[in-house]
Amino acid sequence: MKTILTENQKKAHDFSRHISVTANAGSGKTMVLANRFLNILLNTDTSVEELVAITFTEKAAGELKKRIADSVDDIINSTTDIKLKSKCQNIRSHLSSANISTIHSFCAKILRLYPVEANVDVAFTILEGVDKKILIDEIINETFSDILKNSDDLLRQELLKLLRTLRKKNLVQLLNYLIEKREQVERLISDNGLYIKSDEDILNYWKDNIVEFLISEINPQYLLTLIQPINLPDLSFKQEFISKIQSITNTQNSDERYKLLQQLQVLFDTITNLKTKKSDAEHTQITELKKYCKDTNQTLRKFIVLEKNTQILNFSRTIIKIYKSIIETYDKEKFNKSYLDYEDLQLKIRQLLKSPEVQRNLSNRYKYIMIDEYQDTNYLQYEIFLPLLNDLKKGNLFIVGDPKQSIFGFRNAEVEVFEKTRSDIVNNTDNQNDLSFNGEFLASSEKEKKGEIILAENFRLLTDIIAFVNLVFKKLLGTVKHEFDVNYQELIKGRNNPENGRVELMLNFLNETVENQEEEDSLSSISNAEFEMIARRIIKLKQDSYPIFEADPSKNFEEKVRNFEYSDAAILLRSRTYLKKLEYWLNKYNIPYIISGGIGFYQTQEIYDFYNYFQFLLNNQDEAALVGILRSPFFGISDSELYEIALVNEDSDFWSKVQKYASGEKASVYLKRAVNILNENISYAGRVPIPILVQTIFKQTGWIGSIAGIQRGEQSKLNVNKLLNIARDFEGRGFTNLFDFVERLKTLIEKEEREGQANILKDSNAVQIMTIHSAKGLEFPVVFLPFLHKQFKPDNGPFVDSKFGIGFKIENTDEEGNEFPIFNFIKYRFKMKTLAEEKRLLYVACTRARDLLILSGTVKQNFKRYSLNYLNLIIDALGINQFNQKELVYPNQKIKSIVLRDGKFIPFEFEHELKIPIITSLEELNISSKFQSKPNTVLPINKIFIQNIPAHLKNNFYSATQIQTYFTCPMKYYLKFQLGIPESENALFTFNEEYEPDDKIYSEQIGLGVHKILEKFQYYSENEIINFLQNFLPLELYKSPEELEQTIKIIISHVKNYYNSDIFKEISSYNEFKNEYTINSQFGENFITGTMDKIVKDKNNNWLIIDYKTDRTNGMSIEQKAKKYFYQMGFYALLINRMFRQNQVEVFIIFTDKEKDNYYKFKFTSEELKTIEASIQEAVHKISTGDFKLNPEMCDFCRYQKNGNCIGEKISILR
Repeated sequence: MKTILTENQKKAHDFSRHISVTANAGSGKTMVLANRFLNILLNTDTSVEELVAITFTEKAAGELKKRIADSVDDIINSTTDIKLKSKCQNIRSHLSSANISTIHSFCAKILRLYPVEANVDVAFTILEGVDKKILIDEIINETFSDILKNSDDLLRQELLKLLRTLRKKNLVQLLNYLIEKREQVERLISDNGLYIKSDEDILNYWKDNIVEFLISEINPQYLLTLIQPINLPDLSFKQEFISKIQSITNTQNSDERYKLLQQLQVLFDTITNLKTKKSDAEHTQITELKKYCKDTNQTLRKFIVLEKNTQILNFSRTIIKIYKSIIETYDKEKFNKSYLDYEDLQLKIRQLLKSPEVQRNLSNRYKYIMIDEYQDTNYLQYEIFLPLLNDLKKGNLFIVGDPKQSIFGFRNAEVEVFEKTRSDIVNNTDNQNDLSFNGEFLASSEKEKKGEIILAENFRLLTDIIAFVNLVFKKLLGTVKHEFDVNYQELIKGRNNPENGRVELMLNFLNETVENQEEEDSLSSISNAEFEMIARRIIKLKQDSYPIFEADPSKNFEEKVRNFEYSDAAILLRSRTYLKKLEYWLNKYNIPYIISGGIGFYQTQEIYDFYNYFQFLLNNQDEAALVGILRSPFFGISDSELYEIALVNEDSDFWSKVQKYASGEKASVYLKRAVNILNENISYAGRVPIPILVQTIFKQTGWIGSIAGIQRGEQSKLNVNKLLNIARDFEGRGFTNLFDFVERLKTLIEKEEREGQANILKDSNAVQIMTIHSAKGLEFPVVFLPFLHKQFKPDNGPFVDSKFGIGFKIENTDEEGNEFPIFNFIKYRFKMKTLAEEKRLLYVACTRARDLLILSGTVKQNFKRYSLNYLNLIIDALGINQFNQKELVYPNQKIKSIVLRDGKFIPFEFEHELKIPIITSLEELNISSKFQSKPNTVLPINKIFIQNIPAHLKNNFYSATQIQTYFTCPMKYYLKFQLGIPESENALFTFNEEYEPDDKIYSEQIGLGVHKILEKFQYYSENEIINFLQNFLPLELYKSPEELEQTIKIIISHVKNYYNSDIFKEISSYNEFKNEYTINSQFGENFITGTMDKIVKDKNNNWLIIDYKTDRTNGMSIEQKAKKYFYQMGFYALLINRMFRQNQVEVFIIFTDKEKDNYYKFKFTSEELKTIEASIQEAVHKISTGDFKLNPEMCDFCRYQKNGNCIGEKISILR
């Protein structure tokens, strides 16, 4: 059904001028972005390559590209206009190369277009994570050493003074931070930067701003209202005090104001020490004045001794010198190793765009630039996009975002850039016409004509949540006090549902025994009640069948109601502090959950287990590693058996004891199996490629079966798959040695704590737990925001302020306790910046909830509040003074809304009474006994059922090889892909000491080598190919250099056959091709995936599939051999058909062991593809239901048969 747009959404589609769109949460901005991209292509002569769409994440880029592709497909399938269909087909064929990416991917693409001008290696790789950290730490230490070696260098004395004052650890931390904030530091030391100025100018600049800040903190007008009504004993003192306050307001001279502040500091002390009696008539007023003067003096003491800024400035100059030296060395190291870090990608583009020729070429190349999530950009990106558009004098800029949702300050986002760009757009737009949509002019305001559009309508939240968000955030975000604040745009209800929804407060009250404790951050450690309240509230939603609403596409998106499921709920956390305890209580109540975006990948138990396995294979004397893997899911040896082994009376290492014990009668079958597998692994661990070793361990030990069904089983499996990909990447970079890989893994385990765990598919019926940052852009029917009492973490630096310089703490105050003013000033600015972002983060969290928002925290019975936290912000915004009622009521809340009438959205306004129930005890969350956690009980067994339980799997990925194997023999599929038993060795059943894996390894290396050459070399060049293979093939895999040389000769003969063939001549005549091209496609409840060796676009714009086979034809005709791969080739053809909407697909299968007549062509028609699709559907269904029958006809050719019998028959008996 065609989407109906609001007037504001239509206006955002205008591409006749630059546009700035402020898009409220849930306003449909992604839909607008996708439609606008497509509208430009359909209504102008712009090519796909001339459009740029920048997204915040690669995931968002993929989703945007898919949304555009789906829209194009809809037009192709529905239109009868031949010209429109042809244009859409052309767009569809080019979408795979569209410039839809993150800013980093976009910059990398441009750098590879201009490697000479940018002075980069075109084959650069990205330096990130622990590799970057290690390199920088090495360079910092080397820089210190070089400076300290030179006794005549003045910088040596300055560094020594720094080290004595800051200590080395703090100085290294500061330098690391400056490199992390490189772009902001570069601004400070650039031609117009702060540190280019003289010391005198900088000190005066600091003084002027600090004095201005202090006067605003003193609030002279308020002080006058406090002191004027009071009759002080010393009238002259009062008059002097008032005179100073009035003078500081009236004078504009910074030096005079500073002197007045110093004088006021003395007067404040005098007032603070005034003696009064409670019986005095003005005691209350004087007490208030004394407190205000005391607090103000404490503030002044942090800033008033401006002379101390000279010391900070001198240190800063030294730090910048050292920073420049480090950066110079760092850049050289990266250049020598063809590295760039993420900051380089943008810095080099900014520098590249200073070349008039490059700037002109790129400005001509990109006609339309659209940037999503613009609130999370920064000045560096601003300085990239503006030159691409010739400072808005050329091309078309479209930015869309919501400053209220700018929450990535830790990634250098600068929310003020949104306002600056919006202002630039308004000032550079001369088009006075109304905005238009599909040729129709829309009535537009003057601001809209200037390109400023607001998408205020929210299509996500129900009425109560809209009312709550508007009520709270008009107070929190309504007033712009400084540059870090943003304007609040009121939400307009756009959701087509009359239901109210619900907002709840769950409060855990502390009893009187802990009321004197002032640290609210530790409140949840005092009581488990809040955790249990969350768990019970989830259960109660399930028990009560809480109504959830979802749109019905078949009924004009009217919403239908259904019962709550666990997957409807999300628990959004500010930090992971209480995660373990939260998991405990969810497990206690048997609530299924998924932790999304978990970090600490290298510190998970499964990665430790694989590390121990590799470590043991390298060093059989490592007893800790051996015990670790024996106890792990690899083998599951019991502690009692390990204890028995330890008692073996033999003066030898533990591995020898294990082997001796395993040879005896007392050893378990599990231990015997473990010893067999480990001995086999040891025999070739140093010679096989690391990915093959990982897969072999994976399969032989049956690890997947061991972790199935445990709490983290699915997560562990996905994490190990990620480890396998890391091993492939490690080998792909030329590292093939197991020792190097183990050392690398050790480093990552010790130092890389932020690496994310593998993502779990979210289709399971489980509560989702994630951080608020991870939830950005998502929505959930029910949202829990727990632990809102947790105080905001204070930041003590270091800081980089692009206006005021580097801020770092010096543990040194004078005798009066005066501190360093500029550090405290920068720290205060960052505190304000952090507070502003925390408010926006709370806004993002609240606007994730569609139907129900539950806020929870822990408070004190006496309502004392000491710290700054989310709960206190909400309490203040709601005007709550006490919690003696069960419900908060806010009548007469004005809600703006739109309603759909006759195909148009009509605005209207109504009054709404917001009611917020307060839950304060577990007794209010009664749950029935069936939902309570029960102790394990032994049930009487009356009947034993031995029939198979039907299974139904979904969300699995099926590859061409898997499907081909199933068609060949379902039992073979079961053995290979379900149980993971390797074809060439039957290690799970018998241990063959004479087994030699070399033949299999060499054939795999031949296949890998041929495919790699045909991927990398477009034409035959024997010397270059031999050089490549000598570096590519791991020498340690072969018993002698002669074996390696023989393998290379075989590979050369294969690739020669291909390059000399007629089919190569035909393929090479086509210009557009893709190597190792992967397509993933949804297939019912599952997915199909295939990586094709090569696809080529022919003269009719059809994609051909090229597949290389290196196995021998063994006397078969080409046709006979090719038809064995019929289903695999049909599988690939189906993927091409789905991806490019190509009704007929040709596949060339090439056998590289033959010199002539070495290929066979399949031509799959649309009818044949439908038949193949049906066959694959049937195969997937049978796999999901456990249908694995033996195909006896294939047994003679199968490696799973032993002594004429299929080993699957043994397993069938066990099953």
